[in-house]
Formats: sequence, structure tokens, C-alpha cells
Amino acid sequence: MGFHGATLDVKSVGFARAVINNIDLGSNSNIRTKSVTIDYALERVFGGTIDGLVVDALEVPIGLNISGVDLGPLSVL
Repeated sequence: MGFHGATLDVKSVGFARAVINNIDLGSNSNIRTKSVTIDYALERVFGGTIDGLVVDALEVPIGLNISGVDLGPLSVL
């Protein structure tokens, strides 16, 4: 499992925020986004808690068929 051919640019990682730009999960997924910003406090992030998540310009192929909503490559997650 995974996203073969995935690319991203890490713009910054700090004590309270990380910004990742130009995320593309590969040509087989057709999932991409302009940027993801994650806000956190170090004492909470190591316990699995983040304070905020902003996703800018997300592109996800979703369809509708006789079975219902088709999440395409996300259906395996």
C-alpha cells in the first residue's frame, strides 16, 4: 500500500506549525493539494493531538455509482 510517485515540498517545520506545499499523491491517485498547514503544540503532538489543519485547494476524484459514493483511490484507506 502507498502512493507511488507521490511528491511534496516541505516549506517549513517549526515548534508550532508545519507547512507542506504542492502535494501530489501520484498519477494513479489524481489527489493533489496546493498546501497543508498543521498547527500543533509539541507537548500534545507527540500524544497524537494537533490544534489545527488547513488544506488549501484539495482535488480528490469522487464519483457516484449504483453502489453509492465511489471514493476512488481513497476507498482502500
